[in-house]
Amino acid sequence: MQTTRIHRSDITRIRPLSAATRGDHGLLSGELERRLGPEAAALLSEPVIAADGATIDWHVPGRVTGVPLARLAEPRRAAMLAELDRIASGVLALADRLERKGSATERDLARALREAMTVPDPSEDHVYEVAGHPVLAAWGHVGERGQGFRPGLSVAAPISPAGDETLPPRFRGTAPPPAETDAGTTLSPAADVATAATMPAAIVRAPFPWLLLLLWLLLAAIVAAILALLLRACAIAPLLGLFGIAGACPGGGAALAAVAGLRAEMIRLEDALADRVADCPPFAATLAPVEPLDHVDPLPIPAEDRTDVAPSDIDERIADLSRGDLEITLAWNGVADLDLGVTFDCPGSGPVRIEYSKVRQLVCGGELDTDANGRQTLTQTPVEHVVFADAAAIPPGPITVHVTYFKPNTDPADTVPYTVEIRRGDERETFTGVARRDEAEKPRPVTTFTERAPQ
Repeated sequence: MQTTRIHRSDITRIRPLSAATRGDHGLLSGELERRLGPEAAALLSEPVIAADGATIDWHVPGRVTGVPLARLAEPRRAAMLAELDRIASGVLALADRLERKGSATERDLARALREAMTVPDPSEDHVYEVAGHPVLAAWGHVGERGQGFRPGLSVAAPISPAGDETLPPRFRGTAPPPAETDAGTTLSPAADVATAATMPAAIVRAPFPWLLLLLWLLLAAIVAAILALLLRACAIAPLLGLFGIAGACPGGGAALAAVAGLRAEMIRLEDALADRVADCPPFAATLAPVEPLDHVDPLPIPAEDRTDVAPSDIDERIADLSRGDLEITLAWNGVADLDLGVTFDCPGSGPVRIEYSKVRQLVCGGELDTDANGRQTLTQTPVEHVVFADAAAIPPGPITVHVTYFKPNTDPADTVPYTVEIRRGDERETFTGVARRDEAEKPRPVTTFTERAPQ
């Protein structure tokens, strides 16, 4: 599925309110859509952590444009703030209802929803308008000094270190305390938009100040232990000699000579190992064999389990994906993780397999452009799609299509019906089958065909 990055966060400038914040997007979005509808689910952008861990990119579905609240003209900005306040109020009200139900799971979900409604200060740099609706970036985080805002009780309400004793200390307080003006009057958290939006952010103080002192003492103990070991091994005898301290390492000359001998032996052994490696024959990678189609037991499909995906539904699911002269599509229903694989001989290089490990990589003219339910985001209408962009890129065949049941995620069913569609121009052919949990991670062939048409 095509996504658009709307914001990039420097990991050193923000900190999460809890360790699980960045991995909760799929769970929270699913719960919000189920309980409050798609409008609430769309409030949270999807975090994608960079390979080097230095940044987090925040994505939204589709090819869209995100505009930060700070750059919107005043009438539009006020409208976005009002809509954000309305949606976030509903989320916080849901969290309150879950908290009152009392089970541990619901209390955890309530805490996660409250944390998700928090963005770092300045808040207007982390609230975006996307397709006419507000979207939060860097949700579940506060600034590097602990400052953050939470919409919902009032627009862009700053977090206060006091209040809400049901939450952990770093996150207490869902609304700012009443503030007194010079005239002695009190502003409540339900004050007007302009007043609430200009209130100063309260810094959330770091919990457990004694923990920092304990960490420093632990570091000092580790350094002392290392120095003691070095002294016993005479490794710092030359350094002590600079300060005129002699005799601290009796027999140090013999010990250093032994160390030099061991180093020379290590160099000799490393050279010998390198020579042996150079004599080894080149490694030839082989693919795990796929069981031939005529040796596979038929998979019965109970009537109560049969939920084929119609061609019109497949067309809708791949509408935003790349199209080509040859398309192979796997579609199923539910959050289980199935994988589509395509195996063939690549001219000039031998057997290759296009599968989830090579998603969005061009492999001998073909590309798997989406891996459904295999990462953080789960969907009830998954699809996987291999495309060969033009006729010249299509291998002559034979081409084998196989389906693998990889993992259930949260799907309780032991069997998952699926539909495979092979499309060449205006011609299409469909195959149906059932993936089974007890055959997890075992590729099962669906059909084998040549370049011209499926067989």
